[in-house]
Amino acid sequence: MERVLPPVEKGVSEALAVARKKNISGVAYDLNLSIPAQKNEPIAAVESVSFNLPDNLDPVQARF
Repeated sequence: MERVLPPVEKGVSEALAVARKKNISGVAYDLNLSIPAQKNEPIAAVESVSFNLPDNLDPVQARF
């Protein structure tokens, strides 16, 4: 049986949200910011996302 994947779209479609809810749990974010003293300097950031994915047969579409 061929699996049908939700299409890649801007934002998160309802179909993608439903597919994620069925297969992804325990989502956690770790965000580290380095804020410089000078307001005109860029803010450096690193984000890590972890989650449980019991069925890894399909690719995971992530939006940031």
